[in-house]
Amino acid sequence: MTPWQRHDPQRVALLSGHQQLTWLQLTRVINQYARFLQQAGMTQGDVLTLVGKNHPETVFLLLAAMQKGILCALTMPQPIISLCNKLATLYGAGQPWLWLAPSAGVAESTLLQQWPKIKRLRINSEVEFSAPCQRSCYQVEQLATLLFTSGSTGEPKAVAHTHQQHFASAEGLLREFSFTQQDTWLLSLPLYHVSGLAIIYRWLYSGACLKIGSGDLARDIQGVSHASLVATQLKRLLDNEQPLTLTRVLLGGSHIPPLLADQAAERGIDTW
Repeated sequence: MTPWQRHDPQRVALLSGHQQLTWLQLTRVINQYARFLQQAGMTQGDVLTLVGKNHPETVFLLLAAMQKGILCALTMPQPIISLCNKLATLYGAGQPWLWLAPSAGVAESTLLQQWPKIKRLRINSEVEFSAPCQRSCYQVEQLATLLFTSGSTGEPKAVAHTHQQHFASAEGLLREFSFTQQDTWLLSLPLYHVSGLAIIYRWLYSGACLKIGSGDLARDIQGVSHASLVATQLKRLLDNEQPLTLTRVLLGGSHIPPLLADQAAERGIDTW
Protein backbone atom coordinates (compact mmCIF):
# COMPACT_ATOMS: atom_id res chain seq x y z
CA MET A 1 0.00 0.00 0.00
CA THR A 2 2.79 2.43 0.88
CA PRO A 3 6.59 2.24 0.67
CA TRP A 4 6.84 2.44 4.46
CA GLN A 5 6.08 -1.25 5.04
CA ARG A 6 9.18 -2.04 2.96
CA HIS A 7 11.53 0.63 4.33
CA ASP A 8 10.75 0.27 8.04
CA PRO A 9 8.09 -2.43 8.54
CA GLN A 10 8.36 -2.66 12.34
CA ARG A 11 7.95 1.06 13.04
CA VAL A 12 4.60 1.97 14.61
CA ALA A 13 2.23 3.41 12.01
CA LEU A 14 -1.11 3.72 13.78
CA LEU A 15 -2.49 4.02 17.31
CA SER A 16 -6.14 3.65 18.27
CA GLY A 17 -7.25 3.03 21.83
CA HIS A 18 -5.21 0.05 23.00
CA GLN A 19 -4.44 -1.00 19.42
CA GLN A 20 -0.98 -0.43 17.98
CA LEU A 21 -0.07 -1.41 14.42
CA THR A 22 3.30 -1.35 12.70
CA TRP A 23 3.51 -0.52 9.01
CA LEU A 24 3.73 -4.24 8.23
CA GLN A 25 0.69 -5.06 10.39
CA LEU A 26 -1.26 -2.13 8.95
CA THR A 27 -0.51 -3.33 5.42
CA ARG A 28 -1.92 -6.75 6.30
CA VAL A 29 -5.07 -5.17 7.73
CA ILE A 30 -5.53 -3.04 4.61
CA ASN A 31 -5.08 -6.12 2.41
CA GLN A 32 -7.80 -7.79 4.45
CA TYR A 33 -10.18 -4.87 4.00
CA ALA A 34 -9.35 -4.71 0.29
CA ARG A 35 -10.42 -8.35 0.10
CA PHE A 36 -13.69 -7.43 1.87
CA LEU A 37 -14.38 -4.85 -0.83
CA GLN A 38 -13.51 -7.26 -3.60
CA GLN A 39 -15.64 -10.08 -2.22
CA ALA A 40 -18.56 -7.68 -1.77
CA GLY A 41 -18.40 -7.04 -5.51
CA MET A 42 -16.79 -3.61 -5.56
CA THR A 43 -14.43 -2.84 -8.43
CA GLN A 44 -12.17 -0.02 -9.57
CA GLY A 45 -14.13 3.18 -10.22
CA ASP A 46 -17.02 2.36 -7.86
CA VAL A 47 -18.07 4.85 -5.17
CA LEU A 48 -18.19 3.81 -1.51
CA THR A 49 -20.00 6.11 0.92
CA LEU A 50 -18.68 6.12 4.49
CA VAL A 51 -21.11 7.63 7.01
CA GLY A 52 -20.21 8.64 10.56
CA LYS A 53 -17.49 10.06 12.74
CA ASN A 54 -13.89 8.84 12.80
CA HIS A 55 -13.40 5.15 13.60
CA PRO A 56 -10.48 2.80 12.92
CA GLU A 57 -12.68 0.93 10.42
CA THR A 58 -13.30 4.17 8.54
CA VAL A 59 -9.55 4.66 8.12
CA PHE A 60 -9.03 1.02 7.12
CA LEU A 61 -11.80 1.18 4.52
CA LEU A 62 -10.47 4.47 3.16
CA LEU A 63 -6.99 3.01 2.72
CA ALA A 64 -8.34 -0.23 1.23
CA ALA A 65 -10.42 1.78 -1.23
CA MET A 66 -7.27 3.65 -2.28
CA GLN A 67 -5.62 0.30 -3.00
CA LYS A 68 -8.56 -0.95 -5.08
CA GLY A 69 -9.07 2.29 -7.03
CA ILE A 70 -12.46 2.90 -5.35
CA LEU A 71 -13.66 6.45 -4.79
CA CYS A 72 -14.69 7.26 -1.18
CA ALA A 73 -17.50 9.67 -0.38
CA LEU A 74 -17.30 10.68 3.29
CA THR A 75 -20.23 12.23 5.08
CA MET A 76 -21.29 13.12 8.61
CA PRO A 77 -24.06 11.64 10.79
CA GLN A 78 -27.28 13.35 9.67
CA PRO A 79 -31.06 12.92 9.32
CA ILE A 80 -32.05 10.18 6.93
CA ILE A 81 -33.62 12.59 4.41
CA SER A 82 -30.37 14.55 4.15
CA LEU A 83 -28.40 11.32 3.69
CA CYS A 84 -30.77 10.09 0.98
CA ASN A 85 -30.40 13.41 -0.85
CA LYS A 86 -26.63 12.97 -0.82
CA LEU A 87 -26.92 9.40 -2.05
CA ALA A 88 -29.11 10.62 -4.92
CA THR A 89 -26.39 13.14 -5.81
CA LEU A 90 -23.72 10.42 -5.79
CA TYR A 91 -25.53 7.51 -7.42
CA GLY A 92 -28.55 8.91 -9.26
CA ALA A 93 -30.91 5.98 -9.74
CA GLY A 94 -28.11 3.45 -9.24
CA GLN A 95 -27.31 1.22 -6.29
CA PRO A 96 -25.36 2.94 -3.50
CA TRP A 97 -22.50 1.18 -1.74
CA LEU A 98 -22.70 2.18 1.89
CA TRP A 99 -20.85 1.61 5.15
CA LEU A 100 -22.45 2.91 8.35
CA ALA A 101 -20.03 3.59 11.20
CA PRO A 102 -21.32 2.97 14.75
CA SER A 103 -21.79 6.75 15.01
CA ALA A 104 -23.78 7.09 11.76
CA GLY A 105 -27.01 7.71 13.66
CA VAL A 106 -29.12 6.01 10.98
CA ALA A 107 -31.06 2.79 11.42
CA GLU A 108 -30.44 0.41 8.53
CA SER A 109 -34.07 -0.72 8.46
CA THR A 110 -35.30 2.87 8.12
CA LEU A 111 -32.72 3.60 5.45
CA LEU A 112 -33.77 0.56 3.43
CA GLN A 113 -37.37 1.72 3.54
CA GLN A 114 -36.29 4.96 1.89
CA TRP A 115 -33.81 3.36 -0.52
CA PRO A 116 -34.34 -0.42 -0.97
CA LYS A 117 -31.51 -0.79 -3.51
CA ILE A 118 -28.74 0.14 -1.06
CA LYS A 119 -25.85 -2.33 -0.87
CA ARG A 120 -24.82 -2.24 2.78
CA LEU A 121 -21.18 -3.19 3.24
CA ARG A 122 -20.53 -5.44 6.24
CA ILE A 123 -17.10 -6.39 7.48
CA ASN A 124 -16.68 -10.15 7.22
CA SER A 125 -14.46 -11.33 10.07
CA GLU A 126 -14.01 -14.74 8.40
CA VAL A 127 -11.74 -13.38 5.69
CA GLU A 128 -8.21 -14.63 6.30
CA PHE A 129 -6.11 -12.00 8.07
CA SER A 130 -2.88 -13.18 6.43
CA ALA A 131 -4.32 -13.21 2.92
CA PRO A 132 -1.74 -12.36 0.25
CA CYS A 133 -1.43 -8.81 -0.98
CA GLN A 134 -4.04 -7.94 -3.59
CA ARG A 135 -3.10 -6.35 -6.90
CA SER A 136 -3.12 -2.61 -6.37
CA CYS A 137 -5.21 -0.39 -8.64
CA TYR A 138 -3.88 2.77 -7.01
CA GLN A 139 -3.00 5.67 -9.33
CA VAL A 140 -1.98 9.02 -7.90
CA GLU A 141 -3.87 11.01 -10.54
CA GLN A 142 -7.19 9.19 -10.11
CA LEU A 143 -10.14 10.61 -8.18
CA ALA A 144 -9.85 9.60 -4.54
CA THR A 145 -12.48 11.34 -2.39
CA LEU A 146 -15.82 13.12 -2.53
CA LEU A 147 -16.64 15.61 0.23
CA PHE A 148 -19.88 17.52 0.56
CA THR A 149 -20.05 21.29 1.00
CA SER A 150 -21.98 22.64 3.97
CA GLY A 151 -25.02 23.62 1.94
CA SER A 152 -25.15 27.04 3.59
CA THR A 153 -25.77 28.70 0.21
CA GLY A 154 -27.90 25.97 -1.34
CA GLU A 155 -27.97 22.20 -1.68
CA PRO A 156 -24.72 20.50 -0.57
CA LYS A 157 -22.45 19.75 -3.51
CA ALA A 158 -19.97 16.88 -3.79
CA VAL A 159 -16.41 18.11 -4.36
CA ALA A 160 -13.95 15.63 -5.89
CA HIS A 161 -10.21 15.49 -5.18
CA THR A 162 -7.47 13.28 -6.59
CA HIS A 163 -4.71 11.65 -4.56
CA GLN A 164 -2.32 13.98 -6.37
CA GLN A 165 -4.16 17.05 -5.05
CA HIS A 166 -4.21 15.70 -1.49
CA PHE A 167 -0.50 14.88 -1.58
CA ALA A 168 0.37 18.26 -3.12
CA SER A 169 -1.39 19.91 -0.18
CA ALA A 170 0.54 17.71 2.27
CA GLU A 171 3.87 18.40 0.58
CA GLY A 172 3.24 22.15 0.54
CA LEU A 173 2.53 22.34 4.25
CA LEU A 174 5.33 19.99 5.28
CA ARG A 175 7.96 22.09 3.52
CA GLU A 176 7.53 24.55 6.40
CA PHE A 177 5.76 22.53 9.10
CA SER A 178 8.13 19.78 10.22
CA PHE A 179 6.51 16.35 10.58
CA THR A 180 8.95 13.44 10.53
CA GLN A 181 8.82 9.68 10.85
CA GLN A 182 9.47 10.00 14.60
CA ASP A 183 6.34 12.13 15.13
CA THR A 184 2.67 11.32 15.81
CA TRP A 185 -0.28 13.38 14.52
CA LEU A 186 -3.65 13.16 16.25
CA LEU A 187 -6.60 12.55 13.92
CA SER A 188 -8.89 14.88 15.84
CA LEU A 189 -10.75 16.36 12.84
CA PRO A 190 -13.50 14.45 11.01
CA LEU A 191 -12.61 12.72 7.77
CA TYR A 192 -15.71 14.17 6.12
CA HIS A 193 -13.91 17.56 6.19
CA VAL A 194 -10.93 18.22 3.93
CA SER A 195 -8.91 19.27 7.00
CA GLY A 196 -9.36 15.79 8.46
CA LEU A 197 -8.40 14.06 5.22
CA ALA A 198 -5.35 16.32 5.05
CA ILE A 199 -4.02 14.66 8.23
CA ILE A 200 -4.29 11.24 6.56
CA TYR A 201 -2.29 12.36 3.53
CA ARG A 202 0.38 14.11 5.64
CA TRP A 203 0.76 10.87 7.57
CA LEU A 204 1.07 8.78 4.41
CA TYR A 205 3.43 11.30 2.83
CA SER A 206 5.83 11.42 5.79
CA GLY A 207 5.58 7.84 7.03
CA ALA A 208 5.04 9.02 10.59
CA CYS A 209 2.48 7.71 13.11
CA LEU A 210 -1.26 8.44 13.18
CA LYS A 211 -3.33 8.36 16.35
CA ILE A 212 -7.08 8.04 15.88
CA GLY A 213 -8.82 10.12 18.52
CA SER A 214 -11.76 8.88 20.58
CA GLY A 215 -13.34 12.30 21.01
CA ASP A 216 -11.89 12.92 24.46
CA LEU A 217 -9.23 15.49 23.59
CA ALA A 218 -7.60 15.60 27.03
CA ARG A 219 -6.95 11.87 26.80
CA ASP A 220 -6.34 11.64 23.06
CA ILE A 221 -3.65 14.33 23.11
CA GLN A 222 -1.37 12.24 25.32
CA GLY A 223 1.68 10.92 23.50
CA VAL A 224 1.24 12.93 20.30
CA SER A 225 3.64 15.52 18.93
CA HIS A 226 1.34 17.17 16.35
CA ALA A 227 -2.33 18.15 16.36
CA SER A 228 -4.82 20.21 14.39
CA LEU A 229 -6.86 22.26 16.86
CA VAL A 230 -8.91 25.41 17.16
CA ALA A 231 -7.67 28.14 19.49
CA THR A 232 -10.19 27.37 22.25
CA GLN A 233 -9.09 23.72 22.36
CA LEU A 234 -5.43 24.64 22.69
CA LYS A 235 -6.17 27.26 25.34
CA ARG A 236 -8.17 24.75 27.37
CA LEU A 237 -5.30 22.25 27.24
CA LEU A 238 -2.79 24.88 28.32
CA ASP A 239 -5.00 26.28 31.07
CA ASN A 240 -5.48 22.80 32.52
CA GLU A 241 -1.70 22.55 32.88
CA GLN A 242 -1.75 18.87 32.06
CA PRO A 243 1.53 17.33 30.82
CA LEU A 244 1.77 17.63 27.03
CA THR A 245 4.09 16.02 24.50
CA LEU A 246 2.96 18.45 21.78
CA THR A 247 5.66 20.21 19.77
CA ARG A 248 3.59 21.68 16.92
CA VAL A 249 -0.06 22.69 16.58
CA LEU A 250 -1.81 23.67 13.36
CA LEU A 251 -4.52 26.09 14.46
CA GLY A 252 -7.73 26.59 12.53
CA GLY A 253 -8.63 30.13 11.52
CA SER A 254 -6.64 32.94 9.97
CA HIS A 255 -5.49 34.60 13.20
CA ILE A 256 -3.54 33.16 16.12
CA PRO A 257 -4.04 35.24 19.30
CA PRO A 258 -0.57 36.51 20.31
CA LEU A 259 -1.14 35.71 23.99
CA LEU A 260 -2.06 32.13 23.11
CA ALA A 261 1.01 31.77 20.89
CA ASP A 262 3.20 33.06 23.75
CA GLN A 263 1.53 30.72 26.25
CA ALA A 264 2.12 27.77 23.90
CA ALA A 265 5.73 28.78 23.26
CA GLU A 266 6.39 28.75 27.00
CA ARG A 267 5.38 25.07 26.93
CA GLY A 268 7.64 24.37 23.93
CA ILE A 269 4.77 24.27 21.43
CA ASP A 270 5.13 25.92 18.04
CA THR A 271 1.79 27.23 16.68
CA TRP A 272 0.91 27.75 13.03
